[in-house]
Amino acid sequence: LELSRMEHHARLLAKAELRALQSQINPHFLFNALNTIISICRRDPEKARTLLVHLGEFFRKNLSTGRETVPLEQEIEHVKAYLAIEQARFGDRLKVVFDLESISGVMVPPLILQPLVENAVKHGIFPKREGGTVIIRAKSVDGGVELTVADDGVGFDEATIEEILYKEGPTDRIGLFNVNRRLENLYGPQSRLKITSKPMLGTAVRFFIPTAVSKWGEADGAYSTAGR
Repeated sequence: LELSRMEHHARLLAKAELRALQSQINPHFLFNALNTIISICRRDPEKARTLLVHLGEFFRKNLSTGRETVPLEQEIEHVKAYLAIEQARFGDRLKVVFDLESISGVMVPPLILQPLVENAVKHGIFPKREGGTVIIRAKSVDGGVELTVADDGVGFDEATIEEILYKEGPTDRIGLFNVNRRLENLYGPQSRLKITSKPMLGTAVRFFIPTAVSKWGEADGAYSTAGR
């Protein structure tokens, strides 16, 4: 009974933190996206229409998720909708590379990648005058899938990494804090964010999603306290 209560509490906490992420719709992102689309309307109406579709898809997926896990393909589409808008806004300063192995059938918590990509764009690439590249990678590893969001932006120091992962600090960093805590609550310590970064060289954020039953989780993404 105690284990069952602990598992139930972990699930409730994960859902609460997902709702917190969903509520953090950055008004500046919406304002900037609409301004970008307005500026494109006259010279390229078709592109403006496409961007409005991407914007609608972004907010629809951001607000409508009620499941504990979603297909990784769906999470990738959410990221692509976000990046399409940012690329229209910043042009050649933002390059994006998707390096994805076969991801069919992989289930992940919703809103698990987009906050990491937004952090790479906002805090890594945009402060760099010449811009840079964001890489989203998925590869099969023993027992699951490793997902990586990397950039060649301005980077940061070790103290900042500790603050991001373990302190509920500034609101513009709370997305990473919540993602890390959700992963740990769902899958255990094996899935904590692993961040490597060097000032002016870039940042890489990795995490592991188990796809096989283990003492920390189930194949469908449910966190189990068994064996803890």
